[in-house]
Amino acid sequence: MTMTKAPSLPPARAHTSRELFGRYWRGYLRPHLPVMLLAFVVMMIEGSTLGLLSYMLSPVATGLAVDKTYLIAALTLALATMTMGVMGGFALVFVPAWIAFRRAGSWRRGLMMAVLIGVVGYVTAFILALWLDQPFGPVLALLLVTLGLVIA
Repeated sequence: MTMTKAPSLPPARAHTSRELFGRYWRGYLRPHLPVMLLAFVVMMIEGSTLGLLSYMLSPVATGLAVDKTYLIAALTLALATMTMGVMGGFALVFVPAWIAFRRAGSWRRGLMMAVLIGVVGYVTAFILALWLDQPFGPVLALLLVTLGLVIA
């Protein structure tokens, strides 16, 4: 039995950036150009409505339609949601208060307990997110909900 040598392939050559971009344009970008243009127009419309939304909500911001206390609470929740996501923001607002409500004997003790649980949960979730290389918001939500289910 004789062994035959497989034919060798010619060495691969390096492509220029122009060749690579041309292939990318012909193979992907050009066929999807109408959809991308439509998405761009929709993003422009959505982005331009932010000013209209701010104008429409100006009575709320000036306190004509809502009490100042509710406005501060809504802005705080909106800031928490923008900072750490919906899951993490809502978990940080509701779960520590829920745990403290079930355990605290007085209103003052409940407030202190909720703040302590929130701070400890926040720091622990931050450390876990760094250690596990996971996004912070879902780790915070998972930690606080698990803590709430275990304690409650």
